[in-house]
Amino acid sequence: MQIARRPLRRALLFIGLIASFCLPALAADRSRVKAEDYVIDAEIVPKTHRLTARAKVKFMAMEDVNFASFDLHNGLRVTKVLDEKGKLLTAERVTQDNTVRISFPNTLAKGSSTTLTFDYEGALANAEDSPVEGLKLAYIGDDAIYLLYPGRWFPVTNYGIDRFTATINVTAPAGITVVGSGGSSAAKPAAAGKAVTSFTWDNPAFPEPS
Repeated sequence: MQIARRPLRRALLFIGLIASFCLPALAADRSRVKAEDYVIDAEIVPKTHRLTARAKVKFMAMEDVNFASFDLHNGLRVTKVLDEKGKLLTAERVTQDNTVRISFPNTLAKGSSTTLTFDYEGALANAEDSPVEGLKLAYIGDDAIYLLYPGRWFPVTNYGIDRFTATINVTAPAGITVVGSGGSSAAKPAAAGKAVTSFTWDNPAFPEPS
C-alpha cells in the first residue's frame, strides 16, 4: 500500500489488481461466471473522496446461467448496466454481502462468453462500507489514495480465484502519480487540469506472493 502525503501535487495513487493472500477467497461459492478481461475507465476527485467509473467486464459462464453476482464495494452505486448489444439490464444491490446481482433476459449457456458494461460512482471516504470489516481497502482523499483489489472497487467475480487481464485508464488531478500492478504508460494531459494514466495487466495468472 502506498500512502500519499500532502501537498496533493506530490500525491500517489496506488492501484492493486493482485489478491491479498492473507484474506480469504470469500466469493468461492459464487462461481457461476468467471471474469476474463476488464477495461476500466475511472476518475478520482480527492477533495470529495469520489470515484466515477465505467467497467467493461468480459466473463465466461461456468454453467447455464440467467443471472450473475459481482462483488462491488457498498460505497459505490451502480447507475447503469448494459449488455454487449447495449441493452439496459436490471441490477440489484445486495448490501449484506457487497454484491450486485445482474439478471439476463436470456440464459447464458455454459462455456459461452459475453461482456457487461457497468457505470458506477460513489465516495470512498472510510472503512464503514468496506467488504472486509474494519479494513479501509479502497480510499480516496487528500491525505492518501489507494484502490486495492480486496476493496472491490471494480466488479469482481470469485475474489482471489479468477485470473484475468485488464486495461485501466485513470483520470486524476494533474500532479498525482498513478502507480499499480502491470505495465504503465506516462501520464497524458487531459482537460481542466487533469491527467490520464493507463496501464495493463497482461498476465492472466496471479504471481506467487512475495
